[in-house]
Amino acid sequence: VCPCAQVGPSEAALLNKLGKKPFNYGLVVQKVYEAGAVFDPSVLAISQEMLLGSVAAAIGNIAAVSLATNFPTQASLPYMVMNGFKEVAGVGLAADFIFEQIKKVKEMIDNPEAFASAAVAAAPTAAAAAGGGDAAPTAAAAAAPEEEEEEEAGGFDLFD
Repeated sequence: VCPCAQVGPSEAALLNKLGKKPFNYGLVVQKVYEAGAVFDPSVLAISQEMLLGSVAAAIGNIAAVSLATNFPTQASLPYMVMNGFKEVAGVGLAADFIFEQIKKVKEMIDNPEAFASAAVAAAPTAAAAAGGGDAAPTAAAAAAPEEEEEEEAGGFDLFD
């Protein structure tokens, strides 16, 4: 006996003597009708990831509206605190008042070459870990045309 196969009377009698009851009654959804539209039954197959994704998107929309209207909600509170810290850090840097949380930012502003060289040194190791073994020559080749373009510009900057 196979699933979804029709069982004849002799097979049903044999299965009944063996104590097996293979009969399963239920509806098989073939189409879904809603508000004048017909859909496949796959629209009913909603996974937990899909639900969590739509809830996360809704929370993001609530946070965005709350931030735009300056109305504090539980969803927008972390962003409001973060934006407040950014403003405090900006005032602290402008007034040259350094506190523990912005020391690294101040170091980046004072010595950007040290952090740029650390980022360039980290890029080949990250590329090698990802499988690109020849990232260092590529980075050097990419840096050379930028210097030539600056020389060709003749010192004129669009934003001066």
